Amino acid sequence: MTFIRHINGSFHRSVSEQVSHLPFRNGQILYGKIESIQPNQTALVQVGGETLIAQLQVPLQVGSHYWFQVSISDETFYLKLVEQLNTEMENSQQTADEAAQQLARQWELPRNAQPLLRFLLQEQLPIVKEDVFQAAKWLSETKDTEAGLQAIRYMYTHRLPFTKEIFLAMKAAQHPLPLSKQLLDLQNALMSLPPQQQTETVQSLLHQLQPLTTGEVNVYQTIALLLEKWAHHEPQAQGLLQKLGLSLDENQIEREPERWRLRDEIKTGNEEAVKQQIGTLLARFQEQEPQIIKQFYSLYTAYMNEKLPESEQQFLKTIFAASANDMSSSAIAKTIKQFVQLLGLQYEADVQNAIKAKTIQMFEFVALKPLLLKAAQEVSEPSLKNMIETLTHRITGQQLLAQMQGPIQHLFIQIPFRFGNGLTDVTVHWQGKKQKNGQIDPNYCRILFYLQLERLKETVIDVNIQNRIVHISLINETPHLETLVAAMQPTLKERIEAYGYRLSTIKVVSSKQEKIAAPPLLQEQYSGVDYRI
Repeated sequence: MTFIRHINGSFHRSVSEQVSHLPFRNGQILYGKIESIQPNQTALVQVGGETLIAQLQVPLQVGSHYWFQVSISDETFYLKLVEQLNTEMENSQQTADEAAQQLARQWELPRNAQPLLRFLLQEQLPIVKEDVFQAAKWLSETKDTEAGLQAIRYMYTHRLPFTKEIFLAMKAAQHPLPLSKQLLDLQNALMSLPPQQQTETVQSLLHQLQPLTTGEVNVYQTIALLLEKWAHHEPQAQGLLQKLGLSLDENQIEREPERWRLRDEIKTGNEEAVKQQIGTLLARFQEQEPQIIKQFYSLYTAYMNEKLPESEQQFLKTIFAASANDMSSSAIAKTIKQFVQLLGLQYEADVQNAIKAKTIQMFEFVALKPLLLKAAQEVSEPSLKNMIETLTHRITGQQLLAQMQGPIQHLFIQIPFRFGNGLTDVTVHWQGKKQKNGQIDPNYCRILFYLQLERLKETVIDVNIQNRIVHISLINETPHLETLVAAMQPTLKERIEAYGYRLSTIKVVSSKQEKIAAPPLLQEQYSGVDYRI
């Protein structure tokens, strides 16, 4: 068309590890700034975070912004100057609106595409007519437009396939509802289905959800704590144990009181040792174990939904808090690894490894994600189907947030975790280097913990490791927290040194003093557990 004049210049990308390369494609509209004019009529053009070298055929002014359209021919990139859009627009909402209107008219786009165009122009993202058509349709089908726009931005900047499935996954990753609450709501919805709808897939899904909504590694520890309380003649403990279907013999306490001191076994974090000790104390425990565990899950669900009598509700609250406090660091690490597998965050990778190893026939498809996919095909009730699909997209979104960028590995994990008196989320954003042998370099990394704690409230812990020297910043608004941190610093230093690292500094700062960027796309509530080593 007449308003587009060829610059007829080719460009190549500057070599920089810091640049997040944009996915240039034929027909894209780009907004670039002329950084400098180079010899031989070439210029450095800044497009978003990308630096390009272009050969010019028309004079352009250094420091000015111009609109270009990408043209690809015979594997050569060309930039075309879009004259009608070439006006200073930086930080100008009105001019961005005008540019969006011009593009919409030029491309004959629907009116609801203009906010999307404005967003893309302001974010300096490449614009393709077909993508805008698709994205505008996706946004029209969602109630949360801002989450949808942020999903599109992430898809562009991280070169993800521009498909509806990816869009839904990145939007679901921003869901304001804690993951732990989503899991619990789905479990309750599945349990409320009439018997004729309790298919084999639904039963398998319920079985998979149980450890995620209760913290399976703590089941035996909780039973052990109840037994210890019962041995000290706590009536609430006896009533709860009877609800679990346990056979109790009070005479045994008088004969062998020392055997009921279970705290040492609990503190080891060794589930098998705790389980074995319970078995030696209670007759027929192994025989009744499946039913006892099932009753425990029902009891815990009633507790989480506050359906128990007030006295039992408060008693269990203290039991769960004690159980969490007795967990060792190794037990916490084991739980996190277990939940990553249970959610299915590594499911596709595990399947690929099984195929490569030619063990796919023996591979057990035990993970939440494949069960959700199967259940979504079987369930007909709209609201339940939507819950299943939203949770599936959220898990996929987590997988997409764990990415490789050159030698830098990003890992984003959000998992449910029972800490203290209830279920919450653990949110971790980890960034580290990848060595030549493919292994992660343990000497250099950064870890951000996003937490919503019962007493400390919103907390961010920034752990920076350089050459095995650890620097920790604790961002929190609690008054006088520095005093508590200083008292615990010697213990922390000792535990860090046990792993071959050295604590250099630990400081408490206000969020007003130090801004920590949230994980990609996630700006909502963070909740989790106290940081332990």
